[in-house]
Amino acid sequence: MSCQMIESNQIKIFTNDVTNIDCALLLPEIGPRGQSWKVDIEWAGKVNDDNNVILDFSYAKKLAKKILEQYDHKIITRKSSVIKISDIKFLVAENITTSSGPSLFAMNTFEDTIVVLEDSMVTEKEIKKNLEILLADSILELCPENIVSLKVKLNDYSNKNTYWSYNHILKNHQGNCQKFHGHSGMLSIFTKGKLDYDLTSKVLKIINNSFFVSESYKTAPENSNLYKDLSDYFPQLKNIHDTVLIEYRGTKGPVAIIAPNSILNWLPVESTIENIAYHIKKTLNLSDCTKIQISEGINKGVIM
Repeated sequence: MSCQMIESNQIKIFTNDVTNIDCALLLPEIGPRGQSWKVDIEWAGKVNDDNNVILDFSYAKKLAKKILEQYDHKIITRKSSVIKISDIKFLVAENITTSSGPSLFAMNTFEDTIVVLEDSMVTEKEIKKNLEILLADSILELCPENIVSLKVKLNDYSNKNTYWSYNHILKNHQGNCQKFHGHSGMLSIFTKGKLDYDLTSKVLKIINNSFFVSESYKTAPENSNLYKDLSDYFPQLKNIHDTVLIEYRGTKGPVAIIAPNSILNWLPVESTIENIAYHIKKTLNLSDCTKIQISEGINKGVIM
């Protein structure tokens, strides 16, 4: 017979820092936004008579990660923006507005690079809250019967005045970074050992929400079969002249991205966080600063 010390019918436990999600949100009229979240979860349920716990903490994290990893290093978009053209290939496109006027962001990519949500879920103000609810419901379905409810909290640095976001791809990376995705975090510039808010703000106005990409990915549309698929399904491309075709081959095969030139930030090398930091410091003439510290998502980054 087990000794039951807890008299309450229901109790809550929490698991903070379960994992991080790094993704890109493809928002209507806005375009891709890099996003990083730290995931905290609150679990509510009845204590198991056999072991006097609601849920073993390590098992709880394993359950959660089965769902959370499905959103990591993906582009999250709405259903009406996606067209399936084969068993594994999809086209994704969103009309956006840039500083140059109406434009388009589009991809010819693989199924495992995207997460498709109902249109009503993908709005700038509501997507975070909607994802928290969706993730909680999905994780709850995997839980034992004594777990009766879940609350997921997605945390980031968006309340900080040095917050920034960006997108990139790394074709030579053997993991998830081959997929188009983004990050958000903090970018801080120091002069004479102190954080220089004015200089940091000026830099953020120039580079925030950039898509950093190697110049070697730039491709002429006439040399691309993937571009033909995109132009066939999205004829508005013919009337948009500020876009650039980016194409590369990953381990699964070729991927094409059409992006407005105004959001692109070209590098002569691969867009690793180290190269991005050096590129920012060099091209924006920050040689007089003491230090530049740039986050790649949550709790990691580079100091230069």
